[in-house]
Amino acid sequence: MMEPKTCYSTILTLKLITFLLLNFTLRKLSAYENYYSRDDFPHDFIFGSATTAYQVEGAANEDGRTPSIWDTFAHDDGRGPVNPKGLEYYNNLINELISNGIQPHVTLHNFDLPQVLEDEYGGWVSRKIIRDFTNYADVCFREFGDRVLYWTTINEPNVFAIGGYDSGATPPRRCSPPFCYSTGNKGNSTIEPYLAVHNILLSHSSAARLYRRKKTNMDLLVYQSLHLVVIRIMEPLVRGDYPVSMKRNAGSRIPAFTSRESEQIKGSADFIGVIHYYNINVTDNPDALNNNLRDYNMDIAAVLYFELFSNEEIAVTPWKLVEELNKLKLLYGNPPLFIYENGQRTNSNSSLQDVTRVNYLYGYIGAVLDALRDGSNIKGYFVWSFMDVFELLDGYESSFGLYYVDRNDPELKRYPKLSAKWYNKFLKGGSTSIVGDLQQLNKDPSHMMKLEPYLSLMSINIALKLTLLLLLCLNFVAVRLVLSADEYNRLDFPTDFIFGSGTSAYQWEGAVSEDGRTPSIWDTYAHAGFAHGDTGDIACDGYHKYKEDVKLMMETGLDAYTLSISWSRLIPRIQPHVTLHNFDLPQALEDEYGGWVSPKIIRDFTNYADVCFREFGDRVLYWNTVNEPNVFTIGGYDQGTTPPTRCSPPFCQKYNSSRGDSTTEPYLAVHHILLSHSSAVRLYRRKYKDKQHGFIGIAVYSSGLIPANDADEDQAATQRARARIPTFSDRESAQLKGSCDFIGMIFYNNLNVTDNSVALKRNLRDYGTDMAAQLIFTQALFSNEEYPVTPWTLCEELNIMKTLYGNPPIFIYENGQRTQRNSSLQDVTRVEYLHGYIGAVLDSIRDDPKLKRYPKLSAEWYGNFLKGGKTSVVGAIELEKDPSSVSVGHLFQ
Repeated sequence: MMEPKTCYSTILTLKLITFLLLNFTLRKLSAYENYYSRDDFPHDFIFGSATTAYQVEGAANEDGRTPSIWDTFAHDDGRGPVNPKGLEYYNNLINELISNGIQPHVTLHNFDLPQVLEDEYGGWVSRKIIRDFTNYADVCFREFGDRVLYWTTINEPNVFAIGGYDSGATPPRRCSPPFCYSTGNKGNSTIEPYLAVHNILLSHSSAARLYRRKKTNMDLLVYQSLHLVVIRIMEPLVRGDYPVSMKRNAGSRIPAFTSRESEQIKGSADFIGVIHYYNINVTDNPDALNNNLRDYNMDIAAVLYFELFSNEEIAVTPWKLVEELNKLKLLYGNPPLFIYENGQRTNSNSSLQDVTRVNYLYGYIGAVLDALRDGSNIKGYFVWSFMDVFELLDGYESSFGLYYVDRNDPELKRYPKLSAKWYNKFLKGGSTSIVGDLQQLNKDPSHMMKLEPYLSLMSINIALKLTLLLLLCLNFVAVRLVLSADEYNRLDFPTDFIFGSGTSAYQWEGAVSEDGRTPSIWDTYAHAGFAHGDTGDIACDGYHKYKEDVKLMMETGLDAYTLSISWSRLIPRIQPHVTLHNFDLPQALEDEYGGWVSPKIIRDFTNYADVCFREFGDRVLYWNTVNEPNVFTIGGYDQGTTPPTRCSPPFCQKYNSSRGDSTTEPYLAVHHILLSHSSAVRLYRRKYKDKQHGFIGIAVYSSGLIPANDADEDQAATQRARARIPTFSDRESAQLKGSCDFIGMIFYNNLNVTDNSVALKRNLRDYGTDMAAQLIFTQALFSNEEYPVTPWTLCEELNIMKTLYGNPPIFIYENGQRTQRNSSLQDVTRVEYLHGYIGAVLDSIRDDPKLKRYPKLSAEWYGNFLKGGKTSVVGAIELEKDPSSVSVGHLFQ
């Protein structure tokens, strides 16, 4: 007896062979293209899928929802796909790093939340972010986890929360007076910083739990971390709750973890990423706790002194880093640490002779060595940044890079600074002492240039020598206080200790609108002018120059490179196309005045549309007022087969109804639908379009209408079936004319049409008899039979729309194959159906007045023959396998 699995495989194989044979036979009947890809369509052509509210939502009685006509009918008997271009880019970048021996350290969120999530629900102040962030992390783990050993979930959550939700100095600029650094018009500084960091911690732990649950399927052990700046973030990660003093001072304004959340967060970081640049002076401020209105800074009862928007160089005090590392060791059990950012700020375009940066790095790397010798569990050190990037708040006014980027050069050429040479020498095993190194590097002529052309070479040398003398004094006074030796080399560090550098997505990539990327909160911030008018639209153009940059990393000698993934590039939010009415009128309006058969519906529908435009219009670009008004009115008011099941004998098809009038109500309903549509359009254009810039249309059901016979009567009947139009007053006509920015089309199958002229002699007529044509479904309306694949009829309907109605913009909102439920996951017939109809759409797009020519198989064969090639029938068939040639097929599958 054949095993079930073997039997299933055999059946599937036979089915595939059958389809192959059918294709081989049917392909010869057409002269259309069989091979096509998404790239064959216009760059702004969009592909999607759809559902309707009643069909997918459920929750029929939750949160105040009342019944619709579909609830009544059904109960009678008893917020984004992964962007393939984004995947391709990050795969290429990670592969390039690994092929050059550089270990990628990947950050999932570095201040760059997709703007659409901020607009939709407030971003990090909403618990909805937990699900979205976890789904995003899941994609990253799945797609890149076989090559990424170290994952950081979120960079600097405390700085992000304070700047973005308390002072409003950084994106998304949420704050409330008197705490706003600058004018803000949204947010609550007393509550939202706590909400944001709370949801960040829950998102981090959710992603960590997801990874740990799934990591057995990956080859590499991947770690989760949470970058931090202030130790208060450590308490939940280690102990499962906020510090007692923090909870006491903030009171009810700080969210509480449930017991389950506390257990989930505790121990959710395999390592901690530390960001350290400079010190903050602190003074006691106990009186702040007496204020009724307090933000985070007042809750800690201290005043912090630092200059956020300065471009001054950072004081070199490496012993403070040793203190911080020792605190982490003593208070939190000596967790594994990576110093993920540490570097010196200088004025942009100041000099390639960044002596102060060399001094800074020398001091802080020495401090890391001392901390290691004191027993700190430090695993790596990363210089910020590898090159001069868009420095977020400061734009391009300041720089931290080892490499200078010439922004006056169209190619954005990179030049190594003195610090790059010093770091390269150290990474390749050379011993380092600050004075000796600077004297030696000073002899390198490639660095004897100043970026300001008005400074002479002599003035550079004099300035450099004075700087060396000053640094020599500082070295003995400051750096020697922390270093146990004034000379060290890489061999003094553990063999598995890694040195690297890094950048982040928005600061380095550029290509801000390419390949499907959508805006992040940094795009919004920068384009509003808050970074000196600079933006990251081009940045360092790392999106195109990543190979060149990875080569520089390899030449510099980096062990590792820390990068971030742009959430907005990898998972662009799916563009919502919103339908206001899809067969689901509220039952209360049906009961009150008969729904669409009453002109009262126009006012109510317009008011409903107004609410939708007001509440969602900042994120919705395409509005569809009413879905399939022609099918809705025939089924609901003529035949009575669909809600609200109004009809009158003898036209009721499913069962006789005690209400309705099939002879008049279909016309009334579609008349009021059109007037409601035009009223909503007029409202939108008057009140919202200038601010929201959206488009509005209506979606009609279209079937291929095929004369049942070649008789002239059936041909004429087919035209009558297409031409049935109600009459409007002059005012209504003017209101309706031009009220669609686009037309939505619903297309599944064909209807056969036969002449039925005798129907006009009847006194009692409905819509079907009025058009004197009989429409015959190729399948029964309530059948589960599969649709025949006849995509050429869709081409015909699209050509009719083009010819008769001025070629309006069209979205095909519904198209698909019906199969029996639970029949098989191997829905080969659906693949055939989609292949044929998408190909038909492509043919319709190409069917333009230029009459573009496409070579048939015979042309390829004849050309091969004329050029001296040998020919045989088999060889001719083999031509079809060449995807560059135009093959036949999809219209007759």
